[in-house]
Amino acid sequence: MGEYLADNYEECQRRYADAGISAVFTGHMHANDIASIKTDAGNVLYDIETCATATYPSGIRFATLSWEREAGTATVNATLAVENHALGAVDYRDFATNEPQAIEDITAYGDERLLTVDVVKTMIADTLVSPMIDEMVANGGVKPALAGLMGSFGVEGVTVDTLDASLFGLLCTALPQSKDAAITMDLGDLSMLIKSYGTPGIWADAAASRIILERMDVQAQGVQTFALDPTPEAVAELEAVVAATPMTYAAGKY
Repeated sequence: MGEYLADNYEECQRRYADAGISAVFTGHMHANDIASIKTDAGNVLYDIETCATATYPSGIRFATLSWEREAGTATVNATLAVENHALGAVDYRDFATNEPQAIEDITAYGDERLLTVDVVKTMIADTLVSPMIDEMVANGGVKPALAGLMGSFGVEGVTVDTLDASLFGLLCTALPQSKDAAITMDLGDLSMLIKSYGTPGIWADAAASRIILERMDVQAQGVQTFALDPTPEAVAELEAVVAATPMTYAAGKY
C-alpha cells in the first residue's frame, strides 16, 4: 500500500500527534478502519479511515466533536465520537436509460455483486497479470523471466541460452524414473481423440535423457491417476485441430 501513503508519513503522523492533533480523517481505501499510533512523547494520533459509500459495505460515518474549556484556564477538553451506520436504501438514475432505480439495501447489493468471478478475474488481470506481462515484454519476453525464476527451484546460473536444457533437466528430475511408477492420465472426453493410445502415462528415462509418453496397458498399483475434465468447447477446438492437421507416428518416438 506504499503507493497510497506520503513518502514521509511516519514523520508526518509523529509531528501531528506531538502538535496536539489527536485524530485525522483519511480515505478512501475501500475499507472502514480506525488505527492509532503513540509517539515517544506519549501522544496518540487516531487515523479514521472511511470508505466510499458506493463501495461495499457502503457505510456512512457521523463524527461529533465537542469541547469544554476548564473554568478559569486556557485548557480545552475535546471529545470526538464516531458512529457507523449502514447507508440502507439508495435511489439513483440509470446511466444508460436515464430511468430512476431503487436499491432496497445497498450493503446486501454490494455483498452479492462485489466478489463475483468476473470481478475477481478483472482484478487479477489488471493488478497482477497485465503488469507482469508488460514487465516481461520490456525485459525481452518470457524466456528471460523464466531464466530468472529458475533460482527459486535451486537451479543457479541459468541464462536464456541454457534455459531449455535446464527446464528439461528439472522436469526429468521431477517425473517418476520408471514406467512402473509412471503418472497416468484419464483423458475423459479427450480419449476419443487418441483412442489407440488407451490410458497414457508419462515418466522420465534419465539414462537416455528422454521423457516418455506412452500407452499404459497395466497401471501400477498405488500410482495416482490425474483426470482431465475439459469443457465441450475445448474438446471441439481440439477436434478441429486434429481434423485439420496431419498426424504421423515415428517408430520409437512418442
